[in-house]
Amino acid sequence: MFAHPEVGRKARGSRNPGRTLELRRRPAYLPADPMQDERKVPDAPEPPDGGAATPNVAGEAVPGGEAPRPEPAQPPAPPAAAALDDEAAPCHEAESPAAGVAPVPEAGAESASPAGAGPVPAAETESAPAAAAQAAVPPPAREPESVAPPTAVRRHHWIVRLTHWVNTVVLVGMMASGLQVYNAYQRFGIRGTRLPLPNPLDMHPVPRWARLGGWLAGGLNWHFFLMWPLVLNGLVYLGYLLFSGEWRPLLFRPRDVRPAVEMQKYYLHLRREHPPQGKHNALQKGAYSFIVLLGVVSVLSGLSIWKPVQLSWLTSLFGGYELARYWHFVAVWLFAAFIVVHVVLVFAVDPASLRAMITGWYRGRFPSHD
Repeated sequence: MFAHPEVGRKARGSRNPGRTLELRRRPAYLPADPMQDERKVPDAPEPPDGGAATPNVAGEAVPGGEAPRPEPAQPPAPPAAAALDDEAAPCHEAESPAAGVAPVPEAGAESASPAGAGPVPAAETESAPAAAAQAAVPPPAREPESVAPPTAVRRHHWIVRLTHWVNTVVLVGMMASGLQVYNAYQRFGIRGTRLPLPNPLDMHPVPRWARLGGWLAGGLNWHFFLMWPLVLNGLVYLGYLLFSGEWRPLLFRPRDVRPAVEMQKYYLHLRREHPPQGKHNALQKGAYSFIVLLGVVSVLSGLSIWKPVQLSWLTSLFGGYELARYWHFVAVWLFAAFIVVHVVLVFAVDPASLRAMITGWYRGRFPSHD
């Protein structure tokens, strides 16, 4: 018979004292079987008068002449707790050995499998439903990693920003009016002669859209009018750099030669990684240092052309009036090349620097300072 704890005892308060009730309780570690329910032993037939008492399976005397037939083996009880008789005592109550009651196994003991294949550990039977339920729960969705926004740093003082935009407008006007003056005589040298110097615009008129003034006198008026704001704006900018110490991250030094070469390789796609830099890279330092010197040369050469007699010593430093005019013309095209390259690199490499030149706050790839 299936080794399952069974308890047989007389039903207290029953009308038929010979009826027995087979009580069973499924331990919590047995597997689930929803088709199995509690089973009661049918009432034994009342014995005839004078019949002999036959002991039942529990060893108690049952009136009658025949012993009840043994019950067939039953499968394990369902997982749900079976309802017990209100008057029945708990099955795990201590019983006397003489009653023939099998002891209830302790928690964690091994139980026999229904098929008789061997004992099944109680820990496995208890953990199987929990493992299945845990496997059925989908893992939580992984949230995308948030990228921290770039740190905003204060980069440009309001004096730097003001002088930058004033210089942009004034410099463009100076270049356009100077081309109008050049268009009056499209050659370098005394009339009838030509200096042996390269000049792509030799005897080629300048397009009208690139000139300011309309004719020679108009071009000269615009040029002299814009000259003073340009000089004053430049002096304010240089004075701020000197007194604030901002000239240090802008000055190109000998140690910046090698980083400048590496930065040029990056711009020419000969280097994959952007070289490390501070507020300005080495090429920017070289360009800004050069443009300041170019501005000084432009102003001095312009003064030597404007007052060649009063400032004859200055005109002589440039090699005479015609050479002073030529160097002044070359400076214009160098300014034009600087503006084009500067604008292209701002939009191609670091667009955040344009917003920094307007608001003063930089939030981009290179927030550090030198």
